[in-house]
Amino acid sequence: MLEVNDLSVTYPGGAVALHGVTLAAETGKVTTVLGANGAGKTTLLRALGGLLPQYRAERSGTILFGGERVETRAPWDLVRLGVAQVLEGRHIFTDLTVHDNLVVGGQGLDKQELAAAVEKVYADFPVLADKSDMSAGYLSGGEQQMLAISRATLRLPKMLILDEPSLGLSPLMMERIAEVVAGIAAQGVTVLLVEQNASLALSISDQAVVLASGRVVLSCPASELLDEERLSAAYLGGQQPVA
Repeated sequence: MLEVNDLSVTYPGGAVALHGVTLAAETGKVTTVLGANGAGKTTLLRALGGLLPQYRAERSGTILFGGERVETRAPWDLVRLGVAQVLEGRHIFTDLTVHDNLVVGGQGLDKQELAAAVEKVYADFPVLADKSDMSAGYLSGGEQQMLAISRATLRLPKMLILDEPSLGLSPLMMERIAEVVAGIAAQGVTVLLVEQNASLALSISDQAVVLASGRVVLSCPASELLDEERLSAAYLGGQQPVA
């Protein structure tokens, strides 16, 4: 579904953030991208989300979604193609109610489709149903993350990009969010997950990609990285870059 080929990104001033990154994410699978701070994860997400022009960054290489080149597409065009993204920080509408946040995510659905989609969210997340008339800014961090993911997937996307969904959450809420992500993939959605909590991400992932200094240093089945020694070696650059 997603193919990134030889992607390089340079910011103004000559700072090279990505060096020839190549990776793929399959339909109905969770691919997790791991790496220390400064590894290039944020730049990768900016490229995938059509946000690089905002940073006056220069790019080379290609990004294909469903076989179609999309590296020059604007964010709103990517949404129309079926790409949904939940950025770090959640970015919900805190002044709107929980229900109204969901309605925003359901733009384009008819009344019956929207009602059915919202009811499914409430069935999956009873806490959101209980607080449907509450301003979203009063939700806990975990509840806000549930809302952000639910809003992004109300119209089931073809691909979901998640940036640090477990950030700042309790261990129990982290596990719940992980279950949600796995459930979305099970519906046939391609999921690309960027996450600092490696063990949590790997537990629900099919494929793992490790970035270091803007390069892919390891790409393998996620199960192979559950070995802490190999994961540590990858983070420290002990693995050779893969083509």
